[in-house]
Amino acid sequence: MGVLHFKGYGKYKGSVMSAKDISWRSNDTSAWASQVIKHNGKYYLYFCTWDKTSSGKQSIGVAVSDSPTGPFKDIGTPLVK
Repeated sequence: MGVLHFKGYGKYKGSVMSAKDISWRSNDTSAWASQVIKHNGKYYLYFCTWDKTSSGKQSIGVAVSDSPTGPFKDIGTPLVK
């Protein structure tokens, strides 16, 4: 998952989080449809991935950071199964 042109941040900053950082994911390569939202001074990265805790179904996760360019830390469990 990468960051492209955040307003005021300019150039591509690189990856903000790896699928390998999601403990409940079922593989190391799948995370998609990410979106970053700012709330109360924190940045929340919402994403979809395959979930090993839910019979391999897709789930929605969230990771948190102090910056929109990361690094983001997964909350440890799916937000929505």
